[in-house]
Amino acid sequence: MASRRRLFLFGMLALTVGAVVWVSDAPGAADDAVAPAIVKAAAVQRREGQRQPQAERQAVLNLDKLQRDPMAVGEINPFGMKSWYVPPPAPPAPPPLPPSKPTAPPLPFTYVGKMEQDAGRWVIYLVKGEEAYAVSKGETFDNVYRFEGIENGNLVIQYLPLTVKQLLSIGAEN
Repeated sequence: MASRRRLFLFGMLALTVGAVVWVSDAPGAADDAVAPAIVKAAAVQRREGQRQPQAERQAVLNLDKLQRDPMAVGEINPFGMKSWYVPPPAPPAPPPLPPSKPTAPPLPFTYVGKMEQDAGRWVIYLVKGEEAYAVSKGETFDNVYRFEGIENGNLVIQYLPLTVKQLLSIGAEN
């Protein structure tokens, strides 16, 4: 059995050697012979230190200078994401609002009552905090208010600095 095994191994070795010889004689094998020739010519040139003619120098390839530029990732990346979205322009700022018209402060008075003094002449009693006022039509009180009269159950009081009329409800019509 050992002799059979040896015979098989020697047969495989012979086939391998034959395949190598057959492949080296193939038509493409001539190309493989160029590279060793170039290397050999370069070694000879270095040893001799002489310049070779231009035609022979072109045959020598300097593979150290062959480099590939790395692909930059950024705007030239053909596989990068590209968005065509353009944000809408900002809305224009609204024009400034005109200054608001000044208004009178709310009436600080509370209606207490009224009394008829003469025929058709009324005296109105108002309270502001602890101060009491007894006013008739056309009188100025609290230095900034004037009593104008009674209309539809409301006292008409004018705020003098702005000449604005304000109403204070009394609940009764007269």
